[in-house]
Amino acid sequence: MTVAEARDWALPALQARSQEKRDRLVNAGLRLIEDVPYARLTVSEIAREAGYGVGTFYRRFPDRQHFLFALQELANREFLLRLETEVPEPAAPAETVSAVVTLLVNDRRRRRGLATASLREATMTGGAWMPFYGAAIGCDQLLRSRLASPGSTNDIRIEPSEISFVTQAFYGILNQTTLLQVGATLLDDDALVERLSKWAAGIWP
Repeated sequence: MTVAEARDWALPALQARSQEKRDRLVNAGLRLIEDVPYARLTVSEIAREAGYGVGTFYRRFPDRQHFLFALQELANREFLLRLETEVPEPAAPAETVSAVVTLLVNDRRRRRGLATASLREATMTGGAWMPFYGAAIGCDQLLRSRLASPGSTNDIRIEPSEISFVTQAFYGILNQTTLLQVGATLLDDDALVERLSKWAAGIWP
């Protein structure tokens, strides 16, 4: 075996190990960010939680912002998978929206630390919210395909612009309840899902 052949043979294994280390760092970050505010979370803490040194972190992420993007992307992938598999079809518009709202609220509660970090980072760094916003885009696309498409199984076809308005409103309320611990509606309010679903049901019979 030549040197080049040996290198080509070893490359997939090296890439797999590198990806495994990256995944472990990201999963460690997702665990820690729910207990430690991101502004105070250090690279050494993340690396230690994953079982690596700081050098392993910086060989895979140039800085903390890129690491935050990686956290957002993994969280979005997991959420979008649940969105596709857990929202019933066919269903009445109100039932579909209620299922989406339930997933959104539960995911925000589960990922409150990540959401808070993403929203605060977005106030300082342009575009920092984009990966995090993928969940809202996914919800909008799913609702459009279920409720607004010509082939929809629902008797009522809802205008895409109305769907986008409702999605934006839901997301705005979630962002507000994530950042604020006071007000008429709180993220941990047991009635939050019911209130949002009831509001949507008033728009879409």
